[in-house]
Amino acid sequence: MESKVIYNKVQTVRADDLWQAWLDDLAAQAGRKPSVFLRDVIYCLKFTDQGKKVIDTMKKRELDYTNFARAARG
Repeated sequence: MESKVIYNKVQTVRADDLWQAWLDDLAAQAGRKPSVFLRDVIYCLKFTDQGKKVIDTMKKRELDYTNFARAARG
């Protein structure tokens, strides 16, 4: 019998409807639940060279969802 992994930490993410829709869409494309998708993306970013690339892109392009959401509200 395979034992289940027990995760003893809960992370909360503040989001809006658009961000949630994006998460739901990406998770569906990956065939995962949104929470599992987020956990697996962080794992993937940490244990591949993609994490540094994403961070560098965020810094270079000054990507920040909060600023985007504020600008979109007008």
